[in-house]
Amino acid sequence: MIRKFRLTNGAGDGWDLNSRTSFFHAIAGLGFKDGTQYEQVGTDFIPLEELFSQGEMSGRILFGGTAAYQTYRDFSRFVRAVPLTLIYQTDETYRVPVRLTELSKGELMEGGGGLVCDVAFLATGLFYKSVTRQSGVLSIGGKVYPYTYSYSYAEVSQNTLVIDSDSYEDSPCKVTIFGLMLYHFS
Repeated sequence: MIRKFRLTNGAGDGWDLNSRTSFFHAIAGLGFKDGTQYEQVGTDFIPLEELFSQGEMSGRILFGGTAAYQTYRDFSRFVRAVPLTLIYQTDETYRVPVRLTELSKGELMEGGGGLVCDVAFLATGLFYKSVTRQSGVLSIGGKVYPYTYSYSYAEVSQNTLVIDSDSYEDSPCKVTIFGLMLYHFS
């Protein structure tokens, strides 16, 4: 699968970085760098706090076509609507909050075929994946008893949801619950 890049801005607009008019390439910095500081104790080095260094993704954007200058200006306005999210799609889709810290501007390529500009994005968080899950629905009806039975015969009981994080890092999350509220009147 070919990799794809896309940006979204604070206004909710998107910018395709795989198009012929704005192609992001020569990319570096998609991995991570360990920023842990150590204290030497004798001949050992003890980690004080395990941290990631702030990520920086850099590369070049080819603003192609006869309207390259206009596309450059449109892009420079687009990225000023912060915050930005860089969406990186390979076998899965990853997102990272970023801020554009560099957007160079040169002259048109020979023949007027486009404008190549260096860019740098500074990460303001870690890469993450959006996860959507839905639990099975248990219909409540019939007779209701004044006691509960806490045993479940399934690994996961109805109306519950388990999401396992595949990361060793803190995984803050946003939980949105859509549902029906049931009222019981006696």
